[in-house]
Amino acid sequence: LYTMKLLILLFCCIFAISNCWQLEEAEKLDFFKKQKFLLEIVWHVQDALPQNGTSICHGATFVRDAKKYKNFDDDMQRFLRDMENHRLLPRMDFFGALVQKHHKQAIGLYKFFYYATAWTTFEKNVCWARKNINPGMFVYALSLAVKQRQDCHHFSLPPMYEIFPQHFLNSQVIHRALTFRKEQWENVDEDLDARRWIEESVQFLSNWKPWQWWRVMGMSDERFYMELNSGYSLAQNKEFVMTRYWTPVDYTRNVYILNSETRLSYLLEDVEFNNMWYDFNLEYPTFHVEGSKSSTALGSEWIYAIGRLMAIYKMARLSEGLDVWEDITLKYTIATGYNPQLVSWNGQTFWQRYNNYEYGDYGFPKTIDLVFQLTNEIYRLADTGLCMLENGTIHDLHQPAAVVDFSNILHDNHVALTPQDNETYWHYSFMYLAQIEFEQFNNVGPHVLVNFETTLRDPLFYSLMQYKVLDMWRRYIRNLPAYAKRELEMPGIKVQAAAVSPLVTYFDYKDIDLSNLWQENLKSFDQRKDGIYARQQHLTHKPYNFTLQIYADNPVAVKIQIFIAPKYNERHKLLTLRENRENFILVDAVDYTLETGNNAVIWHSPDLKRRWSYSEMRNYVEGVSQNRLDASDALPQFNLGDSFAHFVIPKGNEEGFSVQFMFMVTPAEQHNARGYPFDRLIENEYTFDVPNVHFKDAQIYHVGHSKNIEDYVRKYEKFGEFDYKYWDV
Repeated sequence: LYTMKLLILLFCCIFAISNCWQLEEAEKLDFFKKQKFLLEIVWHVQDALPQNGTSICHGATFVRDAKKYKNFDDDMQRFLRDMENHRLLPRMDFFGALVQKHHKQAIGLYKFFYYATAWTTFEKNVCWARKNINPGMFVYALSLAVKQRQDCHHFSLPPMYEIFPQHFLNSQVIHRALTFRKEQWENVDEDLDARRWIEESVQFLSNWKPWQWWRVMGMSDERFYMELNSGYSLAQNKEFVMTRYWTPVDYTRNVYILNSETRLSYLLEDVEFNNMWYDFNLEYPTFHVEGSKSSTALGSEWIYAIGRLMAIYKMARLSEGLDVWEDITLKYTIATGYNPQLVSWNGQTFWQRYNNYEYGDYGFPKTIDLVFQLTNEIYRLADTGLCMLENGTIHDLHQPAAVVDFSNILHDNHVALTPQDNETYWHYSFMYLAQIEFEQFNNVGPHVLVNFETTLRDPLFYSLMQYKVLDMWRRYIRNLPAYAKRELEMPGIKVQAAAVSPLVTYFDYKDIDLSNLWQENLKSFDQRKDGIYARQQHLTHKPYNFTLQIYADNPVAVKIQIFIAPKYNERHKLLTLRENRENFILVDAVDYTLETGNNAVIWHSPDLKRRWSYSEMRNYVEGVSQNRLDASDALPQFNLGDSFAHFVIPKGNEEGFSVQFMFMVTPAEQHNARGYPFDRLIENEYTFDVPNVHFKDAQIYHVGHSKNIEDYVRKYEKFGEFDYKYWDV
């Protein structure tokens, strides 16, 4: 719709992508010194720093002087008392950001990072915390600070799945990474007759799972393979060529594991999908930090994000032919079990829930009582709209202007009209589902529901959000007026037709940097010429486009919104617009200037952005710092929009998965609510029968590799080596 340059400029300005921000030569050395510090401080974060003069934190002490901070509040003072009285979370304990006691202590630490007036104070506190604080708590607090501090906007940390791969990849691949030794690898007998092996095993090909791509290439998931790789960012510079040792890894899709929900593991265990939710909660935290990037729109953004996650999950289930997922009712058993197959960095195994699990057999009365108390109050506010403020006046939440107020109450954040001091009902809900005591601090067992980077893995997350959080939201918006036809139409505009190019999804491969686990590679952060990786396939889609025929009475600047939703429900019944309202996902919203008369508007799907790995980030920063690489840009930022773009198109299936697109044209200067026009209930579907709205059916096809496996194996000439063309479609 716009030229590519203009689109890039627009995203740069909105998301502060580094390409819009360049360093002066005098600033470059200092900037990259700080960036290198942030990368190095999380290098082997689970291990102790070297106790010698080579450590980046040698001699650093904690800064207690209140004059060194912009603010010195109760959370910080409580943290100091905990430190002085030896009540800090032990280093070898599991940390859960959604565990109340852990959360409070982490916020105190975070504020010592955030409120530090000078970088030197910030750096000293980070160094002290790296040596003395629980690694999980340290990384969470530091990640928040880098996301929220004004002087950190152009700095980057490695993705969470490369700082703590243990929270993203199964225990088997973690074990392989921790025990990998280059000397042992070099002694592996490479002269194996892979062809003879496959000829003897060809009778079993029909039983092979199509996702076990390494097997059809004649490779093993019990060993590492070597290749030279410089990374996309530094491919033309021979100085940065690294030896890459990689091992195959799959999702937990074995048919013997628990239940049919594992068919969704390609989504629920996708490292970028889980990292996206972690990043979102860094961007929009519930707690108050004066002067941070957070705004009064916290709740609106959170509800909107929850709705998008549920819609992505819904379409993934429909693509796989799965039924509606169940609500959580404590007086009945939870039918869907879940085994994350994860092991924490401290060696503890993550908790497993068996099928037909019964929560009623356990205690935790204080936690569940508080959940009921807080949620009942939110339901009361949703139904009555009567909110008593601290000054004794009644605020009417049922007026349209108060939508942002109720969304903040639902988020339970610091800008809510009735803020709770670190008492967030959905935090407590996850604590209860993880079977963690209300006051528990020490010896918390690893559970996926108590950290943002792992919550999306468990089907219970979607039950809680769909049937509790969004149910409260539905109860509220039913008291708001539905949009009238005049609020949806744009006079003088008509979308006459829409054409959609073929929609095709397939699996590609992604390399995940595991070098933070390589125990043989504990040498200085600067002295790395090799790394270890997990190679995993991930869902993606081919580029696609839309062509819209739009008639305009006069030249006008407009915004074009593109939505996608399923066409049929789990019973293959046509979904009405009213039933489908919550399933519409915004694909894109772009500005365009229409000319008088007919306009052919062509929209192309954006290129899916690739996140740099930890090693690539290190090489880039090191190269600039040592003047081996001429660059004046910061590391490229990978924002929430970049992550979301990977998941907007559902997997589909080989027969074709039916979806519908909606195109809506509105005035460019019109400021709509988040989620408009699907943020209100739909009373009459004919309301959407306006000229500036157009619906178009389409099919999404998934290209798999389940057919002709035997022919592929017999014809593959480099059997025993990785096939880079395997996923070509």
